[in-house]
Amino acid sequence: MEKKKSKKDWSVLIGFLVGLVILILGIGFFSYLTSSIKNCNGYYSVKESKYFSYIYANGEKDSWLCLVGLTEEGKKQRYIYIPSNIDGHNIGSLGRLRFPNRYFKWDESVCEKLFMQEDIVTSFSDFEAAENLKKVFVIDIGIPNENTLTYSHNYYVSKINYDAVKESEYKIKEKLLPANISYNYNYEDSKNYGVYFIDDCDYGSKIEYIPANPTREGYTFDGWYKEPECINKWNFESDTLPEEVKEVNENNEEEVKFQETKLYAKWNKQ
Repeated sequence: MEKKKSKKDWSVLIGFLVGLVILILGIGFFSYLTSSIKNCNGYYSVKESKYFSYIYANGEKDSWLCLVGLTEEGKKQRYIYIPSNIDGHNIGSLGRLRFPNRYFKWDESVCEKLFMQEDIVTSFSDFEAAENLKKVFVIDIGIPNENTLTYSHNYYVSKINYDAVKESEYKIKEKLLPANISYNYNYEDSKNYGVYFIDDCDYGSKIEYIPANPTREGYTFDGWYKEPECINKWNFESDTLPEEVKEVNENNEEEVKFQETKLYAKWNKQ
């Protein structure tokens, strides 16, 4: 009798422990589900800028902002520039960082070139869904952060930035390409190795996209020039990149020679 009673006691105890574990797991799942619903509804606001729809945490002054898609106007743009921040919020990712519907929506977009000011998180960008997208540019990349740039896509960076990291140990260097156009601040101690903007166009073609004018305290911007001395102004309506030149590389293979077109800002002191 004692032996049977002991077995019964153990069965009750095991049953109690199993039930307790199930209860704890159930509470955890319910909390996660509630949190997800909260994050996707009341806790986050979905808003629109001129070209983007985005979300950020309500009531959090320093909340990172996530771009989640394009507005109707944004879908019509062949060239899209992503700034460092919108409405005072720094942009943290291209696509949601949390469940559900986490990927950036490219529905009906005609975008061919995407310019990013920084190496924001792009692992939720779903570039494969952007049928017309040909090139992605990261302007202020500095030292590449291999945790923020997805490995599924190549990124264009300035030639000077490309040279600075090509000998490094970063995995992401294999996904970086040098842009053949650079817009330079053209004054000492300017940021990002002196590079304001980058682009990459076919050799022999015109530059179609003109970036917004740079700013400098105490100076007014007076156009883009072909040399640092600002003698010959670049004419976007008629000037073209140099014609394509082919050369034989060290493997005795013919390839297109890289040629960089550098444009320099002219500044007039106020």
